[in-house]
Amino acid sequence: MIMIGSICSAIYKVSNNEYYFFDSHCHDIDGMSSFEGKSLLVFNRNIDDLVSFLYNMYSSMHIDFAMQFEILPISIATLCHSFPEKDPFQKRFYRMDEKQPVTNLVDKEQDRKSYMRDYMMKKRQNEQFKQLERNKEMSRKLKRQNVKVREKEKECDRDARKLKRQSVKEKENERETIARKLKRQHVEVREKEKECDRVARKLKRQSVKVKEKENERETIARKLKRQHVEVREKEKECDRDARKLKRQSVKVKEKENERETIARKLKRQHVEVREKEKECDRDARKLKRQSVKVKEKENERETIARKLKRQHVEVREKEKECDRDARKLKRQSVKVKEKENERETIARKLKRQHGEVREKEKECDRDARKLKRQSIKVKEKENERETISRKLKRQHVEVREKEREKDKSAKKLRRQSYEINQKEREKNRISKRRYRERPLALEKERLKKQTQRSDNVFRQNERLCDREKRQEKRLNKEYCNRESEQNKQRMFGMHLQNCIQNFHKQIKHGPIFVCSCCHQTWFRESVLNVDNTKLDSASKKKYLTNTTSAESTEWICNTCYSSIRENKIPKLSVLNGMSWPSKPKELNLLPLEERLVSLRIPFMQIRELPRGGQYSVKGNIVIVPVDVQPTVNSLPRKMDEHITVPVKLKKRLCYQKCDYQENVRPTKVLMALHWLMNNSDFYRNANINVDESWFQEITSSANEIVQEFVETQGRKNQNTDDDSEKDTEYDDFCEVDGVGRDGNCDTLLEDASRDMNQIYTFAPGEGQRPLSLYQDQNAEYLSFPTIFCGKGRLTNDERAVHVSYADIAKWELRSIDRRAAQSVPSSKKFK
Repeated sequence: MIMIGSICSAIYKVSNNEYYFFDSHCHDIDGMSSFEGKSLLVFNRNIDDLVSFLYNMYSSMHIDFAMQFEILPISIATLCHSFPEKDPFQKRFYRMDEKQPVTNLVDKEQDRKSYMRDYMMKKRQNEQFKQLERNKEMSRKLKRQNVKVREKEKECDRDARKLKRQSVKEKENERETIARKLKRQHVEVREKEKECDRVARKLKRQSVKVKEKENERETIARKLKRQHVEVREKEKECDRDARKLKRQSVKVKEKENERETIARKLKRQHVEVREKEKECDRDARKLKRQSVKVKEKENERETIARKLKRQHVEVREKEKECDRDARKLKRQSVKVKEKENERETIARKLKRQHGEVREKEKECDRDARKLKRQSIKVKEKENERETISRKLKRQHVEVREKEREKDKSAKKLRRQSYEINQKEREKNRISKRRYRERPLALEKERLKKQTQRSDNVFRQNERLCDREKRQEKRLNKEYCNRESEQNKQRMFGMHLQNCIQNFHKQIKHGPIFVCSCCHQTWFRESVLNVDNTKLDSASKKKYLTNTTSAESTEWICNTCYSSIRENKIPKLSVLNGMSWPSKPKELNLLPLEERLVSLRIPFMQIRELPRGGQYSVKGNIVIVPVDVQPTVNSLPRKMDEHITVPVKLKKRLCYQKCDYQENVRPTKVLMALHWLMNNSDFYRNANINVDESWFQEITSSANEIVQEFVETQGRKNQNTDDDSEKDTEYDDFCEVDGVGRDGNCDTLLEDASRDMNQIYTFAPGEGQRPLSLYQDQNAEYLSFPTIFCGKGRLTNDERAVHVSYADIAKWELRSIDRRAAQSVPSSKKFK
């Protein structure tokens, strides 16, 4: 205890590294005064930190250190105190020789309850106290007759119970943690807990779901750990050590060698792999030869082998002859001669590095030239040689380019001066004007430009020059404004009327122009006439299909034309496999008839967009697999093709609402299913049974009807002349009203024996589990058999050019065959 002035504070030492300071006054951690009314508990690691803290605290309270102070040492016999657990440095301390009993809190609560019982029993012996309790109970009963009071009491009771339960749970948790800690001090208890945990984990891991969850957790934990470079390096080291230990056994090494040899043999069957290995070997050899030691070893081996061979006289003579022949053959080529000259020049340069040699050569050259130049003929010959050598050098493109570069660099240096640059421009302008005054000169310039522009390089350079000039001009705002106005006038017209006329011209013709390459419908702006293009006859035969559309001409779109010009196959062309399968007559079905035949029913919301009048899908698309067999078996099998049956399609049979209702032709449905079973692999694998005898009966009955019609037609022709006069009075009479009807309605006369009120209801998707588009890859082909005819699209492996799904959808909507674009009716909204 420390007493200084009117302040008393305590210091407690736990160990050499733990010192606690306690002060009941209002001071913060830094020792400054505060007004929160809280006590202070500070932890320090060293005695020096504690002394500095005390000095700061007392100085902040303006206490004079010259005052008298008192230090009182205190020894604590038993300490059962718990510091706050929020601070990691603050812990619980108990006396080591005394263990705290776990049931101490329970005994205290029981003592308190017994004391309160005795106290209340003594009080209730007084009659006045009893009367007061009775009055309080009567007032409570009167209050509880009100509903609001009872509800408030219930709420208070609930809150009190919740608070009690929270406190009880906390106490129970504390007791359990303390008891567990005491038990786990024994080694046997810890081992039993580990065994129980192992058994429980084994039982849980027997279920597949638990194993999957554990694997997912382990993978996630591994990924998080592997983000650190240290963990990855440790794993690599562990793998290396494990491999080294395994490879110490001879069997493991043999197995690894066998696997590697088998894998190498399989890889080397491909030509590309072999070429890559050769390139890798070459690169490895080059890298090895960069080291001087490897080069020396190779040279030593070669020299030893050559020495052994050259010991024979015949080998030496053959080598000499081969060297002579090789030199003769090499010297016939100009490059070899140049290389030899270069070597000689290099050798001469090395010699000329010495000053004495250079001086001697110069003197000899001077003397020889002086003697030769005294004659006129020698001078003329030298001039001729120089001119000839210059002409020969200039035949090479590289020499000419070097000379031009030198001239350009010299001109650039001259043109850096502003005066010389202006003089050159004036001279060029004056010369061009004088030259262009002649008509022949203008024609020559025009022809030169035409020939020059045929070269792509010249055109590109000319365009670059034009762009640079325009960029310089566009720095001026007035020029930019003029250019934008001119572009608007070219695009839309000079006046408003011209703009309106151009708009009407552009929308006059719709997308009626069909591309002969991709069979898509386009507007006039995105199409070119094939006769006006620069395509060869071979490319026309290869890519085009000779289809004519608007104006009885053959057209090609810009995208296909650009890819053909680049010698590429257009990705949406017929040559790349973009075409529809041929649609037979059996698949000309109504919408509900198609639903009865399809193996998948798609559920989607198609709604009209707020602008433009187009339709879009809203929400998710759900695909329900369907069993076609019960619907086919329940349809009536009439022999007449023209008989229709009313059918309702529901989601479930117990629902009253009908999603789709239409009159269906049973024969058409069965004929379509028969065709799909014979021509589609999807329907063959669907395990659908169709009665072949019924199909044969229909074909035989149809043939009989045709024969009867042919026989009766001849008889009717004889009686037409006699009955024509009698029937003229009744030709204008008709029982059917002339008003048109919407939808699919029956207008045929049928037998009276047939029950017209019988309606067939089907719920083919009832009890089926929906599928996702990502799971069912053939959902489109099975949902719309009238569009795809039971066949799938070509895969990208079967195509020459890769085509994305978005491009396929665009092609199907723009195709000349409108089966996909007309599959959704334009006047209905349905799910």
